[in-house]
Amino acid sequence: MHKGGRIVLAEQRAQSTAGHGLQVQVRCWSATREFDVRFVLPDGSFATDEVRWRFDRGPVASQNWRRSVALDALVVPASSNPALIRSMRSARELTLWNGPSDQDPYRISLAGSSSAFADLNLICGK
Repeated sequence: MHKGGRIVLAEQRAQSTAGHGLQVQVRCWSATREFDVRFVLPDGSFATDEVRWRFDRGPVASQNWRRSVALDALVVPASSNPALIRSMRSARELTLWNGPSDQDPYRISLAGSSSAFADLNLICGK
């Protein structure tokens, strides 16, 4: 049965220190209020499913994220979305590493992300 609703998307683009592009997408579907967070590389090349990240100068966290069906993105587990989204709202920068190496991190500016999340919150009510 179709529930109707709207899909809302907020996205941000970033470059790694080696110049590789990355797109962060946060989507929600208003009918279920479910969020989907994914990190997309244009060529789909991920070193591993292990991801490490840090907000601003905070502690480094790590987790295995699954690959999307199209294999072009790493998808954050649904159980981790609320905490990750809360941090994305308040932080200035997200540093992301794919794999165990500290080489070639993605530095994602989160400046202005609170206004993008305001639209998500308005539609999805979280």
